[in-house]
Amino acid sequence: MKYFIFLNFFCAFYACDTADCINDNPIFEQYSIESVEYQNELVRQLQSSNPNDLKFWLEGYVETGGKNYLRLKIHGRTICAVGLFLADGAYGVDHVLKNKGVGYSGARFLGVKYVAMPSNESVKELVLKNVRDIID
Repeated sequence: MKYFIFLNFFCAFYACDTADCINDNPIFEQYSIESVEYQNELVRQLQSSNPNDLKFWLEGYVETGGKNYLRLKIHGRTICAVGLFLADGAYGVDHVLKNKGVGYSGARFLGVKYVAMPSNESVKELVLKNVRDIID
């Protein structure tokens, strides 16, 4: 019984904390997630944020051009956005990719590691490298 109470408390106050954040960045409002402007601003915001302040939740799965992407909600002290992360080869997301995100919507991703790689001369692509744990 104590375990059940702890688990409910943990989920309610930590793992399932998907409270909406408020975006005050006009670029995230004016441009689509796929646009060069949005992607470059997101990379800039992520690079200027403390990684320990960032929280990630799965919003969806996208397959395009033979590549697998995960749409992750990103909350931080100075950022409220959705990022499109290339997930091919990322450690810890095999089941998510295998199921194309089905059953994982809203899941909290812990220990997210990523890099921003140039995909062409004008935009950087976010590449997911590792997810330590997924709490669904």
